[in-house]
Amino acid sequence: MVHASRVNTARAILELGPGTGVVTREILESKQENATVLAIERSQDFANELARQYPQVHVVAGCASRLRHHSRQQGWDGADCIVSALPWTNFADELQERILREVSTFLRDDGVFVTISCAGLHLLPQGRRFRRLLASLFSTVERSDIILRNIPPAFIYRCSK
Repeated sequence: MVHASRVNTARAILELGPGTGVVTREILESKQENATVLAIERSQDFANELARQYPQVHVVAGCASRLRHHSRQQGWDGADCIVSALPWTNFADELQERILREVSTFLRDDGVFVTISCAGLHLLPQGRRFRRLLASLFSTVERSDIILRNIPPAFIYRCSK
């Protein structure tokens, strides 16, 4: 996910749903020295732990559906890349759409949005709707091969404007 998002060339990196920080660690190892990382995590407990574990990351406890608000409070006006491990198929249609509209609006014109999806769930109605929504908001939507070593097996969507 981190490689596909071009974290290594980004200056403003936004992570949605960092959870315990597995992807955050990879972002920090791959980013440029002068790049800034902002993580938006809904769980206050996870956000607190993430901030403790990675003090160089700006961590906000809040909902990704308000990512522009949270980001602007941190002085951001856009992101070069947005990396997400949010469980899209668990979300109601309205929440999926609200978050993705925020992502597409906040992503810079040459930016990249990358998210992971569990294989098989993309065949369910929520997964199919999610894919259609991506196609309606981004000019390019690419899907990786299934990553079998991931548990559960998953694939990556890479989207650009």
